[in-house]
Amino acid sequence: MKHQLKFTPPVTSSRAGMTFYRRRDPFASPLWQLLDRHYDDFESFYPERYEKTYGYLRPAIGAAVGKFLKCGDLREGFARVHCDDCGHDMFVSFSCKSRCLCPSCHQKRTLELAMHVAEDVCLPVPHRQFVWTIPKRLRIYFRFDRRLLKELPKVAWKVIREVYQTVLGRDDVSPGMVAAAQSFGELAHFHPHIHAIVTDGAFTPDGEFIPLPEMAVEPFLKLWENGVFKLLVKHEKITAETVADMRAWKHSGFSVHKNVRIEANDKVGLEGLTQYIARCPFSLDRIMKLTETDQVVYKAEHPECRRFPEPGELIGTFRCLIRLISSPKSPSMFQTTASTLYIISDTTAIRFEA
Repeated sequence: MKHQLKFTPPVTSSRAGMTFYRRRDPFASPLWQLLDRHYDDFESFYPERYEKTYGYLRPAIGAAVGKFLKCGDLREGFARVHCDDCGHDMFVSFSCKSRCLCPSCHQKRTLELAMHVAEDVCLPVPHRQFVWTIPKRLRIYFRFDRRLLKELPKVAWKVIREVYQTVLGRDDVSPGMVAAAQSFGELAHFHPHIHAIVTDGAFTPDGEFIPLPEMAVEPFLKLWENGVFKLLVKHEKITAETVADMRAWKHSGFSVHKNVRIEANDKVGLEGLTQYIARCPFSLDRIMKLTETDQVVYKAEHPECRRFPEPGELIGTFRCLIRLISSPKSPSMFQTTASTLYIISDTTAIRFEA
């Protein structure tokens, strides 16, 4: 996968105040350089060094890396675009259309999905963002059995439905919920959790919307904790003794956040929130850069987040690649979606892939 080449971006020109399309430089990406220089070696070392800790390296990962390294490369194919009005011609290179690994291709899918959710899925009622997290002690089970990630949105849905019906005093009402199971944290580490856009109220069978009064997070948190424990016990990942031990902790490690509220008819807010929960795990502008010695520097999303690495510490290339392959959430890794959204009602769970 070693590509020795020099890329010269096409010169832009303008006519009548209009600027022509300027093609991106895929080879300048730190992510592209990292994978091009080191993935082959990483793949050969993986079984001996990392398989026991991080699991089997799926063939789909290598295939996705190969597609990403060709994305935007004119030598891999292009379309010639001609404007009859001004006579200008340009070449548009083919893209890999990969999810999760390619930030450029993933972003297009994210934008399309955000428009669909805001325009076609969500009704003009208030919504809230819910974020559901689990303790570090339990995350390892989701790393080695990715099927469990598909169950977490269902657990969150049952919590929402039970709390809403109890607070509203009606068992025939149903809230609306769009959920995404993510497995990556701010620093590209493995961190399985759920983001959800939930109606701030519920619908009656005849379509009437009943707003939910302002309430504390504790009822959601307790049911979420119970639901995750029940899920892992059912799949024989933990025992009743483990549950009893963790319930004795002063801080359980579970959390539910619901402070973000989107007002009715705020389609811009819904689009922005959907883009956030369906985003690519890697941001080329924010997350990574490659040093002259091929070490990787991460930058946190929020200024208040602690530095990572600590001052003076850099991430080795193989350690960074471990994070790249273990953080995207779906069972088939890069071959499927980075953020599968579940639009859930009382009887159905429909998957929408970003």
